[in-house]
Amino acid sequence: MQDQVLTFGNTFGSFDELCGQLRGVDLELIPLRAGPIWGETKTLVAGDFSFTSGKFVSDHRFRGTTHTDHVLLGMHYGRDSSAYYECVEGMAGDLTLHQPVRENFGSMRGTFEYSALSMEPAELARIAEGVAGGDLLLESSALLRAPAPVAELACAALASLSRAAFRPENFDGKARAELLKRALAYPYLLVAAYGLPEHGDFARETRATIVRRAEAWLDNEPPETVHVVDLCRALGLPLRSVQRAFHETLGIGPAHYLMRYRLHAVRRTLLQCDPAATKVSDVALDHGFWELGRFAGIYRQTYGERPSETLRRRV
Repeated sequence: MQDQVLTFGNTFGSFDELCGQLRGVDLELIPLRAGPIWGETKTLVAGDFSFTSGKFVSDHRFRGTTHTDHVLLGMHYGRDSSAYYECVEGMAGDLTLHQPVRENFGSMRGTFEYSALSMEPAELARIAEGVAGGDLLLESSALLRAPAPVAELACAALASLSRAAFRPENFDGKARAELLKRALAYPYLLVAAYGLPEHGDFARETRATIVRRAEAWLDNEPPETVHVVDLCRALGLPLRSVQRAFHETLGIGPAHYLMRYRLHAVRRTLLQCDPAATKVSDVALDHGFWELGRFAGIYRQTYGERPSETLRRRV
């Protein structure tokens, strides 16, 4: 019996709407700068198989886990974006391979055009066997980089397929649906066949690890009391090393990141508090924002709404 095929599109223009695009994953997004957030996505779902293509403008840190029972293949093909996966700067045509329940860290900046394929591991292995003989690096999570001509071919193929995939007639019949599924998987498998794991240089890897250690420590500390000197002391590192780690990994310094981290903590609190018993000013002051007017302006520029609006629609 042929799986029912569902297609749907979304446009978004706020941080919350961007987070709403994260289906099947448990990722936390932390905005790194104030500014516009917008984008559009199209998604096709056929049983346990899904394909998403989209474009968005944002600047954020992501961390968390991917699908619990699916493999996720991702590729970005925009030339005006900057993406970091773990400690590696991504390039157009790079393949990101995420195995189930895999912890992920990275950041994205600029205009980001991407596509993503999600399916069960056994289904991916079956298609890979038919397309490339199965001799591919698909057992572990990785970022794979193929030679430039292969990456360019994969990007061009995905750009074309992203338009064709959402025509209903292309999924009319089981045989045609199977052909399209293989066609959608092919650009990813092409990079997997010719690509090699990209690890980044040791220095960048070390700096990315410093940022992850800092985040792990911050998660267990009251954010309103943390200053850069406390962070350096907890990490056992000089200020210059911490500054360089944050700048190279996230594009901002540790003081700016701490402010963004506290702002995100304010938002989480507002979404959980009782509006009738909570004052925005108290929450802001509790998180170390002493200039309430400036706080309100940065909050609105970042999340596209006033703090009071967030409080009124708590989850």
